[in-house]
Amino acid sequence: MSIDGILLMLFVLALDVLCSGANIWNWALSQPFDQSAYQARRNHPRNIHQTLRQNVPEGAAPIFMQCVSDRTCGRGRFCDRHYGTCDLHRREGQPCRRDGHCTKNTDCMYGRCVKTILVGQAGSRCKQDGDCGQNMCCARRHGESVCKARLSQGDKCYVPRGGLDYSLNEICPCEEGLLCRMPGVGPQERHTEDSGYEWTAYRRMQCAPP
Repeated sequence: MSIDGILLMLFVLALDVLCSGANIWNWALSQPFDQSAYQARRNHPRNIHQTLRQNVPEGAAPIFMQCVSDRTCGRGRFCDRHYGTCDLHRREGQPCRRDGHCTKNTDCMYGRCVKTILVGQAGSRCKQDGDCGQNMCCARRHGESVCKARLSQGDKCYVPRGGLDYSLNEICPCEEGLLCRMPGVGPQERHTEDSGYEWTAYRRMQCAPP
């Protein structure tokens, strides 16, 4: 087949495709507009964009509007500083990166919005032991410094010399009047980790009277 014949065949095929597309558009545009079906789709509970428009508080900025601070976004919104856009406040249990992402009376802890815990109570944020209630200490839990109860008699109390795991999850010392020691071993008989003593034995250390 000559080149002219091939070009003619391609032209005919292209023309056929264009005609088919035109027929499809003619059929689609000739169909009557169903207003009830459009409203049903628009008001469907899974229509996220419609739901967001309905929940926009008066005077608040639209979601995903550019921002530089929470104040820019208005009521019910926060400024996601990583992306530089406004977003809805997160509710309890939803993921977050800072307190400003959560609704009122909730804080961002361990990457989730949780109910605010009163200062000094177990689980509340702290900077030092004095921020916590009686018989508590300030220790890290999943990297967050919170108030924890001191260990009672019989509680396991071994801690490593350091390391990443312990720096993320600390435990408090024993309660006043108790020592962390091996059962049946006096304070002066305690082995060191460098002495060749089996490491697993240290896991048996408990809070006990002197």
